[in-house]
Amino acid sequence: MLPDGDRIRRTSICPAEPAPATLVCMSTKIITLTGQAVGPAIVQDIVFCLDEDVDILDMIYQADGITPENITGWSVSFIVHAIGSSTPLITKTVGAGIVLTTPLSGLLTVTIAAADSATLAANQYCFKVVRTDAGADAILTTGFLTLLGS
Repeated sequence: MLPDGDRIRRTSICPAEPAPATLVCMSTKIITLTGQAVGPAIVQDIVFCLDEDVDILDMIYQADGITPENITGWSVSFIVHAIGSSTPLITKTVGAGIVLTTPLSGLLTVTIAAADSATLAANQYCFKVVRTDAGADAILTTGFLTLLGS
């Protein structure tokens, strides 16, 4: 594990992405995302280092992309899998790694402990945040999760 404050250069695999950014590895990191309850999922990417504890804040909006969605009582899952595979490598659910932080305002928090990624290699993976209520299944947020070496 890198000491707090050590810097890692991140290079982009997407030609449209701006020049490489400097990522600072910390023992605990907070990442903010946005999702959409109706319509296409919002695509965002997550980057963090192996051996980091990470809190991912995901704000869910209505179809207009402006009004927060009331997520009170929703069943939600966070799933990470290898690119080209559907086998979950990390799964979090409400009460087991996901908290509906301020449900009236659409905010949920996914907590990933360093131990959750301990068996994974530094690599790029796919993730999705999914509403799993019967009759209301929807992918809210999706994208790539990049794990950098520790």
